[in-house]
Amino acid sequence: MSTDLKKEKAKKVVDTPVIYCGPNIPKAMLNQFTVFQNGLPKHLDKHLKACPIIQQLIVPVEKLNDTLEAIKTTGTPENVWFQQVLEYNKGVGN
Repeated sequence: MSTDLKKEKAKKVVDTPVIYCGPNIPKAMLNQFTVFQNGLPKHLDKHLKACPIIQQLIVPVEKLNDTLEAIKTTGTPENVWFQQVLEYNKGVGN
């Protein structure tokens, strides 16, 4: 793969809007359905490190509907991740 093609592919990944589908995390200033266009803000780094599963609920915008359906379905990975973030949210700041 040429260097120019690699750069173009990397740019598309960064420019692809993503949306957070998890529960609100007030202490992280992260609300459900927040869209990120150019990567994630630095203030989320400590929360992503403390609860890496948050990242699993940040999906490309075109996967929003599928992800929301999966969150509602008991036992799916997305449902489990949502519950884990809820648990993390209870302990934030404690």
